[in-house]
Amino acid sequence: MRFLPSNGHVRVKQKQQLIPIIIALLVISCSDQPTLSTLTFKPVYNQSTIVCEKQITTEFAWQLDQLWFYLSNLEVKTKLGWQEAKLTNNQWQHQNVALLGQHCIDSDDANWQVAIAQSAPLDSITQLRFTIGLPFSKNHQSPMRAQSIFANSNMFWTWQQGYKYLRLDLEHSATEQNWAFHLGATGCQSPSPIRPPANACKNPNTVTIDLDFDDTGVLAFDLARLFKQVELNKQTRCLALPTQPSCPTLIENLANTVSFSKLQANH
Repeated sequence: MRFLPSNGHVRVKQKQQLIPIIIALLVISCSDQPTLSTLTFKPVYNQSTIVCEKQITTEFAWQLDQLWFYLSNLEVKTKLGWQEAKLTNNQWQHQNVALLGQHCIDSDDANWQVAIAQSAPLDSITQLRFTIGLPFSKNHQSPMRAQSIFANSNMFWTWQQGYKYLRLDLEHSATEQNWAFHLGATGCQSPSPIRPPANACKNPNTVTIDLDFDDTGVLAFDLARLFKQVELNKQTRCLALPTQPSCPTLIENLANTVSFSKLQANH
């Protein structure tokens, strides 16, 4: 490039000096854009909100006892690709993992919201991705040293098998019959149940959910879709065992993302 002497050279210097200022203004402008700060999940049945201690619907004579799941690996997609959404550490979140759900015997002990510490601007997000389950290292951590949401015996099987990634317990309102869907890793090998496996389990059974982004940040977990082609009775309980015939269907319904969707208005 040929610079002009005197005034021309001064103008180039002035432009160079303006570059850091322009970059700083762009950063400030971008930081003022609202970012994804929370995700809220609502348990529903055919988009109708599920209420504890009440029959789920007049046609579906079951009521919720408890529903919990671990959410990890939350990511958002923008035109730049997928990027990690970092979670806030709080009572229900630890080491970028959240525990969501509730036990109906204790209405105060409930959490249906993910608090996000760092994410992308709302208007740039097109998709969400998260995992129901835990990474191998967290799933088989020492129960004696577990902290926060991992120090939860309600969600723990054994050191060998790890945690229940998802726990859903129902009770029939007329017969008091119980039904359960407990999802977790199986085929985990170690010298004994009180020792962690050295290698990945044969069936990790983690489920990755990909969804189009809804800028309300509210997602429905629809049990009617989860139960598709499964008639609830004692024989269709699933405790993540490959020999239980209902397990593949329930896991497939969960994995195909049909169980999660945008919450419709008026629900």
